[in-house]
Amino acid sequence: MGVDVGGRVLASLATVVATASVGFAANSAPVISSFPTLNSSALVADDTTEYTVVMTVSDVDGYNDIRDARVLFDFVRAGGDHARGRGYLAWGQADADITRFGGTWVTADAAGGGRWAYNAGDWGGDTYMTPVSCSLVVGGAATGASGSRTVTWTFKVKPTWAHNPTINTADAFAGDYAVNVGWREGAAEFDVVPAACTSWSAAPSAPVVSSPTASGLGVAIHPADSDGDLFAIRIWPPVRKLQFVQTDGSIGGFPAWRTKADWGTVAVGGLVSSTAYTFSVRAMTGVAGNCPSAWGPTAGGTTAILARTVDCSSPGVTFNKGIMGMDAQPKVLSAQRIADNLAASFNTSMRYGGDGYNFKTRTAQWTSSTRSTLQALRDARDRNSYVQICLNTRGIGTGNGSTWVYTDQTAATLAGLAADWVYYCNKLVSNKRQGDALATQEQAILDSLNWGSDDKLLAPGEPPVPPVVYWEIGNEPEGPYPPPALAPDDYAARYSTITQAMRAVDPTIKVGPGVMSADNGNAWLDAVFSNAGNRVDFVAYHPYGPLYWITKNNSGGVLNANDLMGGLDSLKQQQTDRRQKVVDRLTANNRPGGTPLVASEFNPVSWEGTYYYNLSQTVAQGLGLAETIFTFAELGFTAAQYWDLPNYPSTTPREVPGFKVFKMMQAEQPERVIHSCVDGTFRLYATLADSETRLVVWAINVSETDDKPVEIHVAGPVRATAVTEYRLADTRGDTSLVTRNDRNDPRDYVDWIVVDRTGQIDPAGFTWTFEDATLTMLVFHLRHLARVDYDQDDDVDQTDYGHLQACLGGGTIPPLPGCSDADLDEDQDVDQNDLALFLGCMSGPGSPAGEYCPD
Repeated sequence: MGVDVGGRVLASLATVVATASVGFAANSAPVISSFPTLNSSALVADDTTEYTVVMTVSDVDGYNDIRDARVLFDFVRAGGDHARGRGYLAWGQADADITRFGGTWVTADAAGGGRWAYNAGDWGGDTYMTPVSCSLVVGGAATGASGSRTVTWTFKVKPTWAHNPTINTADAFAGDYAVNVGWREGAAEFDVVPAACTSWSAAPSAPVVSSPTASGLGVAIHPADSDGDLFAIRIWPPVRKLQFVQTDGSIGGFPAWRTKADWGTVAVGGLVSSTAYTFSVRAMTGVAGNCPSAWGPTAGGTTAILARTVDCSSPGVTFNKGIMGMDAQPKVLSAQRIADNLAASFNTSMRYGGDGYNFKTRTAQWTSSTRSTLQALRDARDRNSYVQICLNTRGIGTGNGSTWVYTDQTAATLAGLAADWVYYCNKLVSNKRQGDALATQEQAILDSLNWGSDDKLLAPGEPPVPPVVYWEIGNEPEGPYPPPALAPDDYAARYSTITQAMRAVDPTIKVGPGVMSADNGNAWLDAVFSNAGNRVDFVAYHPYGPLYWITKNNSGGVLNANDLMGGLDSLKQQQTDRRQKVVDRLTANNRPGGTPLVASEFNPVSWEGTYYYNLSQTVAQGLGLAETIFTFAELGFTAAQYWDLPNYPSTTPREVPGFKVFKMMQAEQPERVIHSCVDGTFRLYATLADSETRLVVWAINVSETDDKPVEIHVAGPVRATAVTEYRLADTRGDTSLVTRNDRNDPRDYVDWIVVDRTGQIDPAGFTWTFEDATLTMLVFHLRHLARVDYDQDDDVDQTDYGHLQACLGGGTIPPLPGCSDADLDEDQDVDQNDLALFLGCMSGPGSPAGEYCPD
């Protein structure tokens, strides 16, 4: 990998692979062996009474390997809203261990060893509690065997926390020097009240549950319960970790307290179809000294089945073929890895070149291969794809890889190099063949190509290669990948100089900046956008997915299906949010918000997930790829290219699930997305292709445990001539998100299971159950029925004539109710002209209508 165009590490690929083969680190992850426990279930907010919260962290490598332990009150339920936190306590071996995630901390020695602190500037600071002290007790072995650290924090509760909120949890996080575990929600809830409890409200009855729909249930406080008490309603199972009914029927992280009358019957929405839910109620008066009741008995209800109508006449959104794209950087790779990359590069975009790359010498700081620009163009041509080039903004030099030395980093030199590249791709290769007479400029460019004996031009009679339209100016100027990083103004100046030189050669090309992201704003984008003279045809950025970081920082470096499920469920919203941040930078600089976007590096597990924790081999990776690509389609992306190595490790005939997804989607060549829905951890998409005769229903079920039944109706006069089910699943039995195709497996355990469903599925209406942790495709080969086949039985006969006959009203008379479909010439009446059109379609029972029927 060297310094790659995605650019993250300066190690060689061999080093990365060697590290990955033994895991991210040699040690084992810590374990939260005892979740935070408080010494009271009801805390009095008087800023006088002292309370303790205790947690234990264990590690099979010994307690010296435990780096830190943390408690943050209400972290999980806050859902990312820092203002809802009620205090953040930490213990670490040293201050640097405590402060490693940033923030303002007040630190002190912990009794028994190490340091402790509270965060004074975030997650509630000391607004709601007064930290007092911390102590540490170790157990077991320091090194070489299992050991533990038990941390006890002492604190007082301030009046500002009383009933704000009433119900709370202490959430846990721990880490060693390689991975982390957390944040995990505390197992035990506690109340915060204004005064010591002298009485308790009576426990309520079970609530009344009613009115099931596919996405909701009605719930009301039981009529026999108190008219004066305040009630909170809890739902189980939680909805995306949230479990309290809010006043508007949504589900939130903290309870809403209302009287029985104020609650009425609340329509609880945002639920998942075909799911059994239970509700329970808790009561309180809100009077100091009277504390909340226990939770009352539960009442349950089941949501209705999900029903979706797929309308084949819907315009939908265009599925740009470039969004299934692949990295095509000229890296030094094995023959098998090159073959795998090319096998996943059909009918899409291919990102070639790279920042720091000199196309004339085929050298770069990150160890380039000898795969030339002409070879990349040929590869794209032979796969019905197109090349997108990432340009050099860093500099040129001598050597390659570890021997690289910059000799010229001036913008003028780089602009000349870029202009020659445009000329070569879009002028010279497009117009000249081997043996043709060359103009002086053409000959000079060919003479500058140090490609040895490799072709520089196409052979006579060889099919043409596609021109290069999209040119990405540099790669991640924010970071040293490759070095050096560029200051915003420097990058913007280079952008201006380079793009002007390129467009002077070919004004039809499209140019755009290439950055990491705009998650925290982006000074590099602002510097480019703010100069009105800069041409910006698109914006390229790198919206990597979360699965690697979830595995590293939440799951302790172990594949955890539930954690991965949460990450997959968040992908669509994460991509939507990241896109919006780029759009915000555009509009803030008076650029069109609809400027095309390119995800020039993407990977649902992040690029690190290619190499670590075997993430790239999992079903989760495959489902994440499909979900990300469909999200790009819905968001209108122009292109997206995967980084990196779609079938890693590519050392055996094994194909990882994501590789299979790429090949299938590229083979299908969707043209339009005409339907989509999200139902909890289930996604449904429908695409049309092949002149609207091929309908594919794509079901992505990222649930680890729950199959999903769905009623589907395909609207429109169509009949399926063939139906095939493709299911990416474990061929041995039940599929898990962590099921993977390992390099040492004797065969691909995760594979496409193909079943002919012709005659079993009628697109007019059917119910199908989509298995958990699988991608399912239902492929319909459609024949569009005649418009006058009113009963949609694939013929035009007397039954259909009966409908038209009943609608005949004569010229100038508007169609009768229910007869608009009989106005075949669309002149606002049903007359002899319409009858003549109908009779031209008469085919008789069992015979499809002729090709000249009105459509």
